[in-house]
Amino acid sequence: MNERLKLIPRDESGRLFIAAAILLFLTLSAWAVSSPKTADTDGYYHISSIWCGWGEKKGVCEYAEPRVGAEDLEVFIPSMTPQTLAVSEMQVGRAALPGQQSAYYKIMRVFVSDNSTQSVLVIRLFNSLLASVVFFFLLCITRSRVRLAVVGSWTFTIVPVLISTLPQLNPRSWAFLGVMSSWAFLHTGLSTQNSELGRRRLSFVFFGISCLLAICTRWDATLFITFTSSVIILGHLFKKQLLHWKHFFFVSIVSIIGYFAAITFAPRSAYFLKVEFPPLYSKQQYFLFMFVHIPENIFNAVGLGYRQDDLGPGLIGIIGTSLLVIFLVFAMRNSSKVQSSIFALYSLMFFFAMFHVLDFGLQPPPGIYIAALLTALLGTVMLYSSHNDFLMSTFTQRATIISVLSFSHLLSLYAKFESSVRGGVYTGTYEKLSLNGGWWWNTPIGPNVVFIIGGTSFALWLILSWMTIEKSTSNPALDAHSHS
Repeated sequence: MNERLKLIPRDESGRLFIAAAILLFLTLSAWAVSSPKTADTDGYYHISSIWCGWGEKKGVCEYAEPRVGAEDLEVFIPSMTPQTLAVSEMQVGRAALPGQQSAYYKIMRVFVSDNSTQSVLVIRLFNSLLASVVFFFLLCITRSRVRLAVVGSWTFTIVPVLISTLPQLNPRSWAFLGVMSSWAFLHTGLSTQNSELGRRRLSFVFFGISCLLAICTRWDATLFITFTSSVIILGHLFKKQLLHWKHFFFVSIVSIIGYFAAITFAPRSAYFLKVEFPPLYSKQQYFLFMFVHIPENIFNAVGLGYRQDDLGPGLIGIIGTSLLVIFLVFAMRNSSKVQSSIFALYSLMFFFAMFHVLDFGLQPPPGIYIAALLTALLGTVMLYSSHNDFLMSTFTQRATIISVLSFSHLLSLYAKFESSVRGGVYTGTYEKLSLNGGWWWNTPIGPNVVFIIGGTSFALWLILSWMTIEKSTSNPALDAHSHS
């Protein structure tokens, strides 16, 4: 136990870790209270599934019966009107079938009380706290190049989709968090020296926790973590010269055989691994259309053309996409074979994931499905970069980019508040900069105060997070492999 406690520094670095985690929690908490109970993606469905996570109970989940011709339950749950006090009326909802309920719904059922508003807010705040705790241990456990990869990957992908999803009661909150963090914990565990056994063990413990976050929520997230972990393991073996390219070819063949075996013997996994084509279009037409349009939709994850009604104007996506591309260019200069291979593998995974969730129409899916995978890409590419000169390496670069990202976050958070406060009436026109006058939650603390706290804490979170990099890299040599 004493060895584990030593992993949390008691000097200035330790205070920076704690402060950064608290600021992230404040930012996510502002998002948590920025919208009504049912404003989360598929809010009614997930609320109903959580409320019915332990089966029927009077006043909580009543008359749960399968819907005819549908793969869900018709249930009655407490009314989700935007009031602070609980109400006695019940309303119809849809919930997951008992055999299809994820562990997430059963766990979140612990926070359900007679007050529906309080229950939703507690779940959102718990998810915000969980993300902040995971980020805190990412800072504590990782060092040098790995910590730089963590902070860099979170910085350039978190606005606006990830930061708005992490506090939600949608199971995607845990799924995203697991994919965003597991690769860093695994790499640290594999590359830590034998002399630091406590740090290695703690890394694998949190890697396991990250995997559980995905397993308890979504199968696609479980698939993503399996993929990111495989990439980290392969990269580690190549760097340690324990694996050669001919071995990689052999592993690829075995993986392909395992892929088809999983489809054959695990029917549920087949849904996530099989690729189907729609009957209305030729395979060539369908594939070419998606090949052209999927890349632009990938950048939905940083706001490009996605949910501008409640996540902010297109300027956010332009800024996010531009910074993301510039960051990748900096990281992949003079790229090695390993780094190029990692980028190619992730690109194929992006296409596979986006191709799989199509609705059989000529409409590419939004990039929200691979938002967390984009974080893992940036982080892994940084781990295996052949140089140490990254974007954000100078004070001017950091000041400029943090200012621009903070401005993007302000726009996005304001759009979320404005959409909730004004109910979509005259939103996006900036007729009134003040958010007072229609706050959905009846509380003495108005939306203006929460908005200012959320915007300020985000900027400070970025500043302190990058200050931890300065503390970790006071020695100019960044060694990703022997001093991670």
